[in-house]
Amino acid sequence: MRSGQLRHRITVQQYTETRDDFGAVVETWADFAANVPAFVKPVASSDKWTGQQTTQQITHEIKMRYLSGVKSEMRVLYGSRVFDISAPPINWQERNMELTLLCTERL
Repeated sequence: MRSGQLRHRITVQQYTETRDDFGAVVETWADFAANVPAFVKPVASSDKWTGQQTTQQITHEIKMRYLSGVKSEMRVLYGSRVFDISAPPINWQERNMELTLLCTERL
């Protein structure tokens, strides 16, 4: 992957549960890796009819240098946009050099 393509900065977050002062479980997202150079590319969009309303779905492909520990349960932040990782990360040619994340944007 050419470094010139990595012009976007993303944050990879993981879901965590902590307890507050009263013992209640608090669900939060914590940064796993911040300010990661990446390439964010829209791949497809679709409209789906569910009941009486339409829902939109936009899918993206995010490429970045290999980062150990990234899982499909995580999410990606790009500016104010939030992307759910839809499938296990793809380790290109199994060489630990590049990861491809297939994501769905939250609207």
